[in-house]
Amino acid sequence: MDELELIRGTSTLATPKTITRDLKALGISRGDVLIVHSSLTSIGWVAGGAGAVVDALLDAVGTNGTITMPAHSGDWGDPAGWENPPVPSDWWDEILSERPVFNPYATPLREMGAVAENLLLRRETLRSSHPLHSHMANGLHAAKVVASHPLEDSFGDFSPLGRLYDLGAKVLLLGVGHGQNTSLHLGESRAHWPGKQQVEYKSKIFGSDGARSVAWMGINFDTDDFEVLGQHLEQKCEIQVAKVGQAGARLADMRSLVDAATIWFASNRG
Repeated sequence: MDELELIRGTSTLATPKTITRDLKALGISRGDVLIVHSSLTSIGWVAGGAGAVVDALLDAVGTNGTITMPAHSGDWGDPAGWENPPVPSDWWDEILSERPVFNPYATPLREMGAVAENLLLRRETLRSSHPLHSHMANGLHAAKVVASHPLEDSFGDFSPLGRLYDLGAKVLLLGVGHGQNTSLHLGESRAHWPGKQQVEYKSKIFGSDGARSVAWMGINFDTDDFEVLGQHLEQKCEIQVAKVGQAGARLADMRSLVDAATIWFASNRG
């Protein structure tokens, strides 16, 4: 959708003030820790664009709150596994050897959306060190959320998602569905089902001895059934539903979503 189409399709102008009002009406309070997944265009045309949305989120939770978002960079992984789009196989080795080293404040996000990109621009935002599945946070608990991020279990109990679970975070889906709900990967990590697979990942990171290539084994994470799982969660969990601008928005307790998802994966996969 181009900007003119977005303007024509917007019935009521959204501003930082109106977005903050809508977020509070949805149930967001001062001091909340939020994991946000968003679609900027779903809100309608916003005065101030993505920056206005981030301003509103930070305003809604206040100085004692924390805004977090996934900051994934899937194109810093092994090109042998790329599908959308794939690259020629005779490029793979050169990509792995010549691509810049992952840097939390230089490596771009991939398909995270304009709101996430704006959060990363903020000087106070911290980003974890995982080259593929990093998470970023801004606010009181930011340093705790991103403090360490293991390569092997990138969405597990010792990852930023695990710490957000412990902090009692809330999940905000702003104009997107459960297919984009990164929190559900923590349920994947915890659950056991027949045939649960591990795959090899590759990237390049900075270590104590400088830049180095790394490979590790981790869960073969899969979002293909997240929307089906989401239908189950809508029935099982308490989820607040309202409009933020023109976007359909959902707010839920992360623990209840993850706990229900863990049981669902064990029963429905494999």
